Amino acid sequence: MIKNKAVQYGIEAVLHIARRNAEGHMKGVQAKEIAEAHDLPVAYAAKVMSQLARQRILRSDRGPQGGFRIAVDLKELTLLQIHEAIDGPLDWAKDVEQSDMAEGTQDTLVEFYSAASDAVRKALSVKISTLIRDKVGAT
Repeated sequence: MIKNKAVQYGIEAVLHIARRNAEGHMKGVQAKEIAEAHDLPVAYAAKVMSQLARQRILRSDRGPQGGFRIAVDLKELTLLQIHEAIDGPLDWAKDVEQSDMAEGTQDTLVEFYSAASDAVRKALSVKISTLIRDKVGAT
């Protein structure tokens, strides 16, 4: 479950562009195309994609062949990198430490949330190329 809509839109955008590349479409992909394909608000999808471009996960090109493209090697890019590019480091223990919980409660929960963060980080370390290969190969 993805609670942050920006992270959801970012993942959908990257996967959409990567699938289009895998199908041989090498032109830039417009934010409008992605928004329409995934029923996303165009302006918000464009904002998230611009954020991914600032983080150098996507590249934004102008002109007739312009649009968004993948800026990194899909064999290296992970879901975690997309998530963290939009939402910052995934560290629930830090969130607990910075909360206004009583110190004893914090101490009890920090270890648990640290382990949970590590497990989620590991799960999100799947490569985008693996997800695309599995999806494209299934069609």
